[in-house]
Amino acid sequence: MKHKPMPFDVTACVERNKDVAIANFGDRLDENRNIIGTKYYFDEFWRLRSR
Repeated sequence: MKHKPMPFDVTACVERNKDVAIANFGDRLDENRNIIGTKYYFDEFWRLRSR
């Protein structure tokens, strides 16, 4: 009997990424998710990116 693959829940991962980002950089984030004073920002999935 074959198992049907379960869909991946992206929402849970994005929420975890957001929680960790805010915990680590919350006081240094601006309204566009840029880390103030650096060339780094968080994308729409709250992944750390460089400019």
